[in-house]
Amino acid sequence: MVTIYTVCLGNICRSPIAEAVLRQQLDGAGLGDQVEVQSAGTAGYHVGEDADRRTNRVLADHGYELNHSAQKFSAQMLRNADLVLVMDSSNYDDVKRLASLTESTTALSNEDKIKMFRSFEPDSSDSIAGDLEVPDPWYGNMSDFEHVLAICESSTPGVVDYVRTTLLS
Repeated sequence: MVTIYTVCLGNICRSPIAEAVLRQQLDGAGLGDQVEVQSAGTAGYHVGEDADRRTNRVLADHGYELNHSAQKFSAQMLRNADLVLVMDSSNYDDVKRLASLTESTTALSNEDKIKMFRSFEPDSSDSIAGDLEVPDPWYGNMSDFEHVLAICESSTPGVVDYVRTTLLS
């Protein structure tokens, strides 16, 4: 079983959206029974809470399902993950720091598991992480959540392809 985490700051906006989109597209590709998708946050601000109401609304409006309880990303999660998809450079730095403190239990090193989620978007460049950020919609309105959903929908086919060709081959 391949394990993927989508990671943002509080685990109530971006990473739950990415989790729902990724899970649905993996299911649609016939890979859902081979891949477990979860989301987490680098900070524990919202542990145990549901996703933001705007997250739930944008997902429901677009036909996605999400059963969510926010959790903090941990060393154990990183050790056991096959892929960690982070939403911004701050999350990337936090997870990289954690990677240096723990051993991987999978074939990949912890450092090799960590990718910017948006690096899978068509025509993206992996060279500068700052250009690959999924903006945090927390202080915004519904159009900001719609924008995050659009980014996730655009990036996810690349993730599905990576899972199929690299993690499951």
